[in-house]
This record gives sequence, structure tokens and C-alpha cells, in this order.
Amino acid sequence: MAEHRGMGPGFDALRLGLAFLVLAMHSISVSYGPAFDTELWGLPVFKQVHSAVLPMFFALSGFLVTISAVRTRRLGTFLAHRGLRIVPALLTEVMLTVLILGPLLTTWALSDYFSSPLVTKYLLNVVGSVQYYLPGMFETNPVPGVVNVNLWTLKPEFYCYICMALVMASGIVYSVRQHTALAVAGTLAYVFYLAQHQWGFKSSGPLAWHVLVYAFLIGSVAYHYTDRIVIDARLALLAAFVAYGAFHYPPAIIVALVAVTYCMLYLGMSALPVMGWLKGRDISYGIYLYGFPIQQATVYLLPKEAHVWWVVLPIAVVAATGFSIASWHLIEKPMLGFKRYLKAKPQPARSEASAGSIG
Repeated sequence: MAEHRGMGPGFDALRLGLAFLVLAMHSISVSYGPAFDTELWGLPVFKQVHSAVLPMFFALSGFLVTISAVRTRRLGTFLAHRGLRIVPALLTEVMLTVLILGPLLTTWALSDYFSSPLVTKYLLNVVGSVQYYLPGMFETNPVPGVVNVNLWTLKPEFYCYICMALVMASGIVYSVRQHTALAVAGTLAYVFYLAQHQWGFKSSGPLAWHVLVYAFLIGSVAYHYTDRIVIDARLALLAAFVAYGAFHYPPAIIVALVAVTYCMLYLGMSALPVMGWLKGRDISYGIYLYGFPIQQATVYLLPKEAHVWWVVLPIAVVAATGFSIASWHLIEKPMLGFKRYLKAKPQPARSEASAGSIG
């Protein structure tokens, strides 16, 4: 990380790869429907991939967000940075969906569409009140009615930032010992909670939202040990096997999440390739955010015989990438420019500033 100005060389490519992987998984869901989706992702290997992707995303987020917290050292500045990164793209997605996609594809009369309380509820996604449906949208799709299922992660993301704000306000995040002690105590309490709630697994669909918050915590604590964690391909392979086995056995969910976090760190510290025209464009968030509505619209507009993943996926990749690049250049990047007006506290002395010795 020191050789790359405090960042891993593969983090951007990893985020992009995870976003495209979510897009690929959802291409199966939107093409064949929830019954086929549940059956497929319940199979060995597929279940492990399905279980690992979002926790890896959140562990990566916890790691990177902690870097931001330690660098800014001001709670207000940190929260403003998070808002500038998240809200503009989210607001754009919500408004484009309600004002353009909805009126174009709804089966309702426009007067009835805009007067429906579902429209108002969907607008509240901007403030974290999750709503998946709009009137008359995608009623005949294999996944009927759902406009953007990816919005479900707004809830755990919101709780992640609350937790980070609390540990910043208390100063715990700046201390290796205190942050680690809090994580250990939290893990013990969380294991007891998991034992009463199916170990965080659902009978169908993704893991419970609180599992993602815990993955964020693991990634956050891992930041403090960046000068001690050994990055080795053999350890990464071992971690992948451990995660594979642990996801088969629900009481080992904590072990699985730790193993997935190590895999994330290994990939993030590797020089993963990124196509030249994607370099410098942080479009992974946009792909994740815009992908599902684009996929649902694609399925809605295609003839029924074309409802197969190998048709839906390439269309979705091209369209979501195009929307995400436009969003990055027109909305997200300009808004991030306002970060230069937000003050951060002076960095601590060099002896304190290394990730493993803060506090």
C-alpha cells in the first residue's frame, strides 16, 4: 500500500469485477425467475459464489472507508465525503427511473402512474427508505414488478456508516487496540445473535443484511493490520478453500467471512488488469446501481424466446457500462470535486500514521 500511495493496486479492478459479477448473477434471475434462481444458487459452488460476492463488496468497503476515516479525522468531513459519493448517483437513478423509465414502460395511464403512492415511496429510496416497485412496471417479467432489487443493500450500508460515525466520534477507530477489542467483543455478541437467527442465512435469496454489516467491520479492522498481514497466493488459495467449506456449514459463517476478507485483500493487492478506457473511471457503483433496472427493461422489451441469460447479459453489460460512464463524468465526478472545499485534520506524525500503529 505504501508503494501505491496508501491504496492497493487492484482495488479498482476488484470493485469493477464484483459489480459485473452481480450483473451476471442477476441476468440469470431476471431471465428465468426466482424459482430457477433459488434452485441454481442452492447448488454447490454456485451457492458459495452467491454467498461470497456481497460480503466481499462490504469487506472491501469497510477497508477503504476506514482509510478515508483515518485520513480525514473529522466526522463532518467524513460524512460529507460519503454523501458526495453515494447520494448523487442514487438520486440520478431514482429520478431517471421514476421520470423516464416508468412513464415509458408502465402499463398504467400516466395520470394514474404519477398519482400512485408507489411513486412517492420510490422517491424515498434517496433517503434510505427502500421501495422496489412502481405502478404498472414489469408485471409480466419472470421477476414481476421489481424495479431495482439492488436497493436492498441501502439498509446495511446505512448502518455501516452509522457504526463508522460512532467509532470516529469516540476515537476508537484511530486506536488499533480499542478497535480490535471492540471487534472481538462485537463478534462474541454477534455469534450469540446468529445462533438465534439461522446463522445469517435465508431460506432463499442473499444473506441477511446484518451479515454484510459484519463483513464491513472485518474489513475495517483489517485496515489496522496492513503492515502485518502477509499477502501470499498460497494463503489466498487456502482462504478460498476455507470459505468454500465454511459456507457449507452455517455455524462457520464468521470463519467464511474472515476467509473471504483475506481473498479480497489478496486480490486488492494484486495488479489486476483494467481495460485502458475504464482506468480513472470509478464506475463500479453505477454498474451496481443502474444494472438491475436495465436488465428488467431488457427482458420486458425482448421477445419471450430471448429470455436467456446469454442474451440479456451482454446487452446489460453494454448498457449499464454506458450509463455508468455517463453518470461518472456528468454527475459523480463533478460532485466529488466539492471535496476540495472540505477540511481534514492534519495527519499524525509519521510514526503514528502507519496503518498498524495509529492510536
